[in-house]
Amino acid sequence: MAPDIIAIDGGSTDSGPYYLGTGTCKYARASIKREWAMLMRARARLGVPLLIGTAGTCGVDAMVDWMLEITAEIAAEIAADDPAGVGAALRVATLKSSQSPATLAEQFDHGAISALEGAPDLAAADFAGCSHAVALAGAEQIQAALETGADIIIAGRATDTAVIAALPLARGCHPGGAWHGAKIGECGALATDNPGSGAILIEFDAAGFTVQPTGAGVQATPHTVSAHMLYENADPFVLHEPGGHLDVTGARYTALDPRRVRVEGSVWVPTEAYTVKLEGARQAGFQTVSLVMVRDPHYVAHIEDWVGALEAAFHRREASNIAVDFELDFRLMGQDATLGVLETQGLRAGGGGGSSSSSSNSSSSSNNSSS
Repeated sequence: MAPDIIAIDGGSTDSGPYYLGTGTCKYARASIKREWAMLMRARARLGVPLLIGTAGTCGVDAMVDWMLEITAEIAAEIAADDPAGVGAALRVATLKSSQSPATLAEQFDHGAISALEGAPDLAAADFAGCSHAVALAGAEQIQAALETGADIIIAGRATDTAVIAALPLARGCHPGGAWHGAKIGECGALATDNPGSGAILIEFDAAGFTVQPTGAGVQATPHTVSAHMLYENADPFVLHEPGGHLDVTGARYTALDPRRVRVEGSVWVPTEAYTVKLEGARQAGFQTVSLVMVRDPHYVAHIEDWVGALEAAFHRREASNIAVDFELDFRLMGQDATLGVLETQGLRAGGGGGSSSSSSNSSSSSNNSSS
């Protein structure tokens, strides 16, 4: 079965605010170019649009231009090898999402911007201080780009689901099914029993959607599909998007065979006011990370006492010489390096996961605050 579109979410906030703050991509240009070239060739063979949302990890305008530059390079290289091939007469549309921090500050003062649930108190200065800010495009903006008839659409920051839901919604498919299927498909094979196997194929219709892996031997099950509603989502039954929210409380997941899952019963609930989510980042400081390897059996056995003494000595001797606000954080590898003071597993020296006198240990320390 051939797809109607190849849709990809190219962004992530998993790495924190750095990439939005600097307006850069997390991945090497060579890696992006290699994978994008494969997708461009696949698009040409299938004769369908190729769409990427949140280009360049963060989706700022500069990253849209960066992806456009890479696209032009690939098209020229392909055309040189095959003048009548996939690089010939390529139409590309761009959708940009960057917002002026100064304008956002004004809109905040006018009451046009409201905080998300759980957000800290904000002031206009918080917006004005951002190095970059973006608005997450919804399905309507993606649809406008598709309506240009472009072969390739490079979109700035957009919701993961809008990139996939836009086309089925435009073709009159079930709204709840379109948004729900888009949520399931946002990370490809993560909704299967082999998350590293690549892409999945989603078929949308008037009643719901069907999920099918593309990898050989890979299975989608009601469990793997339904579980994806938990991914990057505070509520496993409700997903908020521009213009409304998805409610999957009544969704039914049915295994059609060992590989395919049918989903029906999802509901799209429109809101009266159309709103979009804003993301902004500002520089908070600088960060230094030092790795210290400790092998001496005495220090390994008393690692917490040793680290405590180091921290106390630093504050006693050096802290007064630092003229800026700073934070000093020690993490013990194998004990609390992941969660720090939030660690709940009891992996302390002398415990079930602690270090013995014959093992090695490492500690990491960082100073200054991160951006």
